[in-house]
Amino acid sequence: MAITKLNSLAIPANTVVAADLSYPLTNFSSTGIDDNADANAITISSAEDVGIGATPNNYSDYVTLTLDGTQGGAIDIEKDGTVQAELWTYRNSADVALAAAHSLGSIRLMAGGFTERARIQAGGGISFNGDTAAANALDDYEEGTCTLSLTSSGTFPTVSYTNQTAYYVKVGKVVTLSWYSAGLNISNAGSGTAKIAGLPYSASTAAHHYPVVNVTHNTATIHTVDSGYAYASEMHLMQSGLTTNLAEWTSGNPKYIMVTITYMTT
Repeated sequence: MAITKLNSLAIPANTVVAADLSYPLTNFSSTGIDDNADANAITISSAEDVGIGATPNNYSDYVTLTLDGTQGGAIDIEKDGTVQAELWTYRNSADVALAAAHSLGSIRLMAGGFTERARIQAGGGISFNGDTAAANALDDYEEGTCTLSLTSSGTFPTVSYTNQTAYYVKVGKVVTLSWYSAGLNISNAGSGTAKIAGLPYSASTAAHHYPVVNVTHNTATIHTVDSGYAYASEMHLMQSGLTTNLAEWTSGNPKYIMVTITYMTT
């Protein structure tokens, strides 16, 4: 009778109406979003905010998507069933991760429209303004200390140090270092030409690459020294005004030396 009455209202034949239903619904399936679940899975608020696993947050003048799970939330972007990108909260930490899942995938950052401004390359490092060359990617920044010592090309000098700690900054392949010895007690000057060992990274030994060492406040050598050069992990001190003559250490207490250098590592 219910269906006959509805048909008089122009409702199609075989339409299911409330009088023909019992709740909760069973044996029911649909390809859309339904309200027949036994718990809230997705909540869409009147402000059009969406919450999955949580009540959606609401921020004035914004439409928000809120994800809340035991380990946080994650968004997968797939192509033909294969994950291409993921954004997720890193489990058991406060970190957030963004991944280009493919082994050859890079992450591109665009601004001013769809103009690439920066790229995290698949092989590591950051490049800028559409540059894809791995050699141009900035792949390291580091601040640290290292321990320097006076050495020589012959017998090493005998030295008691006040300070052996040098400070350096490394940006990509470029290292900048400074050191002040404070008081040195050189009880035996040793033999051979003066060197300072202990660079945090070896200088590149590419052809004709001899980065310059700047020297000041120096009383630790027999000769006047205001410069030198780096080769591998050592700095070689030059006699002032001469192009090939290397300096030598001198004994005494206290002796001093200050050095700075900027060089390219391998």
